Amino acid sequence: MEKINFSKKISLKWLIEELNYFGFDDELVFELQKWLYIITNVSLNNNGLSLSVLNKKDYIKELRFYLSIKNKIESKDIDKITHKYDEISKCCCKLNFEKIHGMLKGFIDLVFF
Repeated sequence: MEKINFSKKISLKWLIEELNYFGFDDELVFELQKWLYIITNVSLNNNGLSLSVLNKKDYIKELRFYLSIKNKIESKDIDKITHKYDEISKCCCKLNFEKIHGMLKGFIDLVFF
């Protein structure tokens, strides 16, 4: 998703090259092209918004962020929040890491307006 232009048809040649690069069989190419088309064209609201109608200047992929952490955070605290608000996290096992503080760095997959 990081490499594609949402408003353009995804080239079969490029998809085959990507599949080969990552060690996947070419036979997946048509399903992958169909899947990516669905992802980029699915309606995100009642006004016809989809990734395919966004101008390239109106989105940022992999937006880096930094978050200052003043008080130590424990994995159980993160679990409590993610299990409350995120359906996928509810299905996952509990996080387990040492208490953290300082600076948290991450990436947001996609930001658009």
